[in-house]
Amino acid sequence: MIFFNKTNKKERVENIVLNSSNFIKSLNLSNKPDNEFIGYNLYLEIVAGIKRFDEGKLQSKDYIKDALYKAFNLPSTSEYDKIINQLNNNKRIVGENTEFTVSSLIKRWMEIQDNFLIPSFKETMGYSDTLIEQINNSLTSNELKFAENILFDFYENYLMGHITGLSLDEITRQEYGLNYTTGIPFKKYSYTQLINDKLWEDDIYKYREENDDEEDSNEEEYDDYIKIGDEKVREKLESLMGGVLNEVSRCFYCFDSEYKNNVIKYPILEVGIFDSLNKYIYELEAFKNLTKQKVDFLVVFDNNDIRQKIKKNHGKKKHKYLLELIEGIYYYATSNSLKKV
Repeated sequence: MIFFNKTNKKERVENIVLNSSNFIKSLNLSNKPDNEFIGYNLYLEIVAGIKRFDEGKLQSKDYIKDALYKAFNLPSTSEYDKIINQLNNNKRIVGENTEFTVSSLIKRWMEIQDNFLIPSFKETMGYSDTLIEQINNSLTSNELKFAENILFDFYENYLMGHITGLSLDEITRQEYGLNYTTGIPFKKYSYTQLINDKLWEDDIYKYREENDDEEDSNEEEYDDYIKIGDEKVREKLESLMGGVLNEVSRCFYCFDSEYKNNVIKYPILEVGIFDSLNKYIYELEAFKNLTKQKVDFLVVFDNNDIRQKIKKNHGKKKHKYLLELIEGIYYYATSNSLKKV
């Protein structure tokens, strides 16, 4: 099992995002040193965030691998790969004719531990009490040990920052003045991440196209191409990126009556536990380490006035490169750049 596989597009995006230091420096028309050029500092924050993002993924993956080793008493890495392959591909019939991969069955077992989700299974998906009970008793002792570790230990430790060193609360407190996870009774409310495949990239690209203009709307010369920022861009970005938090932080639904009512309306997608964890870790690490950095960078460089000023002062070639870099930063570490495994 390989977590966080790369697609060709993802590799291309990574290349331009991680190797644009000299390009950003070339935009500095002031007499300031590069380390005092605001645009360059914003870019360095992106690069530093990507490093933390990668480290957080690896730390989380190591925790999950350790949980598998302990649950299945695995003697070697080769056995680890073998058990992952079996869980992802072996099928199991539950009840009369309900078929799951073992990986998706583990995930479904985790979901039915949450009494709040039972109405979704019964009213929306037509699960009988008998089928729910059969799913509840369907795992082997090794599978059950792994499922319990992820459900009752991993999610709490991850959100609290015990695995990566950075809790969700540290970010939400800084950005929103809120402690999202403090006080959540994890042992009382089983935590499950529900997969939602809605992506935000199309929306933000559409927004930029609708608001782009080849004409300079303001002839004022910008010092280092910096101004307070296009508030429309900032608000749109914060709204869209903040939506990631809403999608992946499902433990808060316990206290949201409106959310409770909405969840019951929709079927819960069947997905393997490793796909689910992959998506969950990827998106939350991106949220914790890159959301603010993306907003701060893009609110400056995805401002039409500034882009056109760069085009005027530096030429079409650099302007085109800037557009590719902007797209890369929008795209970097988003759901579209994550290949499901």
